[in-house]
Amino acid sequence: MDRVLPRSILIPFCFRRCKPESLVAQGSEDGLIQFFERMVSGAGFVPVARFVKIYDNGAYSAEITLEESKVAVYTWPEDGDAEGIIFFCNYSGNNMPKATRLHASLREFFGPEDEDKLEPTVICRGGRLLVR
Repeated sequence: MDRVLPRSILIPFCFRRCKPESLVAQGSEDGLIQFFERMVSGAGFVPVARFVKIYDNGAYSAEITLEESKVAVYTWPEDGDAEGIIFFCNYSGNNMPKATRLHASLREFFGPEDEDKLEPTVICRGGRLLVR
């Protein structure tokens, strides 16, 4: 039986009261982006482009463009928060298991005491993918 998957899904995350050391860059921009690239690769995604910015207080923004996807992470050490998105398409197949693994890895890394419960959002762009 065929099943239809949404073409694109956005998974936002808002982790609160995170481990302080996870919210401050521990080294160079290259080291930080390599760390996150290993995380997304471990989830099964393929990194194709990257951006990272470390701010004066050690906070950082990291964005990795993936085949069919994107992950973005932003930290606020002064508030104890990490927020971001995992955005992915299901062009070549069901990428939800990869996104779920990546979300779990991010949660483990940041170790939040609390998190906002945000549901995945299906992005409608005028089509769906039929998967066999």
